[in-house]
Amino acid sequence: MLIKEFDLSGKVAVIITQSENWIKTFVNALAQRGASVVPITNDISSGLIKESEISGDRGIALKTNIINLEDIRHTVEMILSKYGKIDILINNMAIGFAKPFSNSTESEWRNIIDKNLICLMLWCQFVGRHMLERKSGRIINIISGLSVRGMVNNTIYCATMGAIHQFTKALALEWARENIRVNSIAFGHMLSGDNGKQVINDMLIRYIPLRRLGEPLDLTGPLIFLSSDASDYITGETFFVDGGLICHG
Repeated sequence: MLIKEFDLSGKVAVIITQSENWIKTFVNALAQRGASVVPITNDISSGLIKESEISGDRGIALKTNIINLEDIRHTVEMILSKYGKIDILINNMAIGFAKPFSNSTESEWRNIIDKNLICLMLWCQFVGRHMLERKSGRIINIISGLSVRGMVNNTIYCATMGAIHQFTKALALEWARENIRVNSIAFGHMLSGDNGKQVINDMLIRYIPLRRLGEPLDLTGPLIFLSSDASDYITGETFFVDGGLICHG
């Protein structure tokens, strides 16, 4: 019974992303469990993901301006025309920004708020209207553990992540009676392909109870769980995937 509950066959999952962070891992994990996956980004020609990697029934990769109102509307209509529905919306908007608060500018604040928060709001709204009509859907927001913790020189980033953390709770309450579940996955310190960060990574590991940095595969378990019927009685929650770092308070 449990294995059946994790099955995503017949489901249509849309992933919105602004960077290469974990997108291929997410696509493969969802597709392997039977979902048709539509990753959407500003640029699929940059090596983010090739359409051939998810060709056929497993899905299509789309390029669009993910923060433009009309482009979002057109893209959602295109997906609905092809698949007839959207069951799962995954928002992966966590664009980092580090700078001392005293030196940050209004334009920098507006830029990060647009990319991290407004973009997510627009996709939730457009896809959510379709889910409200069907009275069915799952929304999963990928955020940072800094949504509930502070970090020096990361005021803008922490503010937007904290906003999405609260957004998740409020929207979950608003749409619960419409059979739409809204949850978040908060990641901790993750591995980077930049070898120059090894010294920093070694320092970070000292503060992580599990004594290692996270990997993209660490996020796929909660992602599949929240996408599937196995999480049918869960909404408004944030799952912290951070090696126990949140336990420090």
